[in-house]
Amino acid sequence: MQLNELLKAKTIVVQCHNDPDADAIASGWGLYQYFHEKQKNVRLIYGGSKPISKKNLLLMVDLLNIPIEYVTALDEEPDLLLTADCQPGERNVQTFAAKQYAAVDHHRIREEGLAHLCAYEIKENYGACATLVWNLLCAEKDFTPSGQLATALYYGLFMDTCKLQEIYQQEDRIVRNKLEKLFDESIQKKLITHNLNLSELTIVGKALENVTYNEKYRFAIAEAEPCDPNILGIISDQINEVDGIDICVIFTLLPIGAKLSVRSCIGQAQANEIAHYLANGGGHKQKAGGMLTNGMLTKNTGITEITGEAVTRYLTEKLQAYFDDLDIIIAGQSSSIDLSDAPMYQKRRYEIGFVHMTDVYHVGDKIRLMTLEGDVDRVVDDNLYVMIGIEHEVYDNTRDYFESHNEICDEPFSITEQELSDVERLVCGVNTDTRSIAGHIGKCFPKTSQIRAVQASRPTKILAKYGNWLSGEPGDYIVSRAEDPTDMYIVQKRIFEKTYEPLKMSET
Repeated sequence: MQLNELLKAKTIVVQCHNDPDADAIASGWGLYQYFHEKQKNVRLIYGGSKPISKKNLLLMVDLLNIPIEYVTALDEEPDLLLTADCQPGERNVQTFAAKQYAAVDHHRIREEGLAHLCAYEIKENYGACATLVWNLLCAEKDFTPSGQLATALYYGLFMDTCKLQEIYQQEDRIVRNKLEKLFDESIQKKLITHNLNLSELTIVGKALENVTYNEKYRFAIAEAEPCDPNILGIISDQINEVDGIDICVIFTLLPIGAKLSVRSCIGQAQANEIAHYLANGGGHKQKAGGMLTNGMLTKNTGITEITGEAVTRYLTEKLQAYFDDLDIIIAGQSSSIDLSDAPMYQKRRYEIGFVHMTDVYHVGDKIRLMTLEGDVDRVVDDNLYVMIGIEHEVYDNTRDYFESHNEICDEPFSITEQELSDVERLVCGVNTDTRSIAGHIGKCFPKTSQIRAVQASRPTKILAKYGNWLSGEPGDYIVSRAEDPTDMYIVQKRIFEKTYEPLKMSET
């Protein structure tokens, strides 16, 4: 959907869900601003049983002058009613009559309602509707979002991803990078100090009083009453500070399922991996989250009545199974897996891109790489190289590692304009403007190296020689370098088959 497709409507109402949160208000305001600039007769509204009362939301509306209205009825039917952060027909969306309906949302698609929409943009895997709205606005070449709107959208994204601690979708991370350069930091600081009211403090207290603990695997589970996602983060942060608890999962029941907040302080079971295992979620190594939908619960357990007790039991059983089925390997220890008789492979010859970052940024600039393992912040110096892998993923190398493991080629690196654009979205400045790497990409080939490798039969974690934990799923390859068997790591099956080939007997 493109917003300009909706301009044929003369009167437009942008509606947030009842009792709107920061993401709904910001998203609705973004859509309102677009239509207002196009000189449409437009209103920004929400319905429900009561007006906004939370201090942070009232402050947000006041500081940013957001023209949102609480209404229980509309005097006239608008030509178009466009819902933001929700879809018409949902239980938390008051019904208002309109000639046509449209929706912009990041929640589960209501298939039964799509036929009644003249247009929609729904990305149910996004962490916030603010991401979706920002992209829609930026796609309109004749509209430039204001700094105040960027502040609102950043706050919406901030709140719906537990203060950016549970931001795991690449598009959310890309938009976060852009908004961080545009938002008003003074307003943001004021808003984040008003996130908890007395009723929410009571929710925190009740959740802390009812914790289910597994002594063997040192994990805790607790249910919170329905609340904003950031409250779950506050609770999980508190519980994860308790001695004896390495992992905690806090959840609250919503109409569509259980919203999870996950924390971990151990490398062999990182929060983003736990969140993905439990609910296809993700986030950071220490802090992550996800949505365990009613459909997932019903499919996996057969239960039809979704209660807090049922969810707690399900999470407990799943976490126990996770640890029971996990192989942990400590590289270099005699008790670890023995690969001395494993098949041998060698690196294929394939091209890799590289950028010496001092060719693009100044020494001391901070940059952010959106790698397959998550965001990595680096300070630019003469030793920093950014690599472009076989699937155009990015990662960093030191100068010594780069030069010892690769052969530099004078030929240009093969990359299309679209591929370059995709790569540049993964490398951005943090304390400086983002700069293009076009014209600075060199080409190299990995030096031939021999390894021994076997496929993992179970989920596997390796504490590598250099102190970092690596993760693999069944089918991925457990690898050790032929010249140094203590240098063990994991390579994803898809990547392994593209980058390695069996070593022929004559080459051994």
